[in-house]
Amino acid sequence: MPRRNRDRKRRNRETRRQLGEGQAAVVVGARAARNFALSVEKGLDHFTAMLAITTGKSPTANDVVANATGTLINTGKNQFLVTNHHVYAEFQSHRDKNPHSKLIMSGAHGMRFLDISEAKCLGADKAFDLAVLSVPPLTVFNQRKLFLCPEKWPPPRAEKGMLAVLVGYPGEGRNVEQSGALGASPLSAVMRVVSVSERHFVIADEDQDAHVFVPKGQKPLTSFGGISGSGVYVICPKGVTSDDVWLAGFVYEEGPGHSLMVAHADHINADGTIR
Repeated sequence: MPRRNRDRKRRNRETRRQLGEGQAAVVVGARAARNFALSVEKGLDHFTAMLAITTGKSPTANDVVANATGTLINTGKNQFLVTNHHVYAEFQSHRDKNPHSKLIMSGAHGMRFLDISEAKCLGADKAFDLAVLSVPPLTVFNQRKLFLCPEKWPPPRAEKGMLAVLVGYPGEGRNVEQSGALGASPLSAVMRVVSVSERHFVIADEDQDAHVFVPKGQKPLTSFGGISGSGVYVICPKGVTSDDVWLAGFVYEEGPGHSLMVAHADHINADGTIR
């Protein structure tokens, strides 16, 4: 078997393991699909990190001026972190004014954030509101995070009516741990794809039901602020297994009625540049 195929199969096995392969077979009905989506969500945080902009020379939790979310991806041709153009542009703006400004990335629960300010920008596009950063694999693994390994890249686009799951790091989930270090709690949400255009798709909770989930003990959120860059995973409506879940885009803006605008993942090439 060619090495490329072996590597692809290995990446696929790792992704399926993290998504919980075998947790569900075929699921019928919206409630059952949402339950499956929640079981999938538990594995998605491995591929997701909070990004924070700090301005202190020796940054502490109190030096954070903004935060967002990054999604870690391995296409087979390159490994990188995806966030929004406006997030990276804000970091650059702060650094232009204050050379001590940093872009830092969270790790697994309890780990200190790591400085990724010097990460090379592989691609940035204001129109799509996407930025792609080259974060070394060792940095990711040392933070106990993983690169998502899609079955193929670019992935299929979302379609209207599909169920969507997102995992992100809202600003209201930031906290100061006893050590004084910055802490972060993820949010997950389950919504429907309500429209699709060439630039993006829109997800919303049409039923106005509470399908937003925060960690136990955390107060309910009043704002989605900070989930810019969150990966959005869609679920094939014809049969729900771990193979029917794929990364379809990245949140970049909140729309009317608490809807969310999501840039298509296929705007990004396999090498991390933007089409």
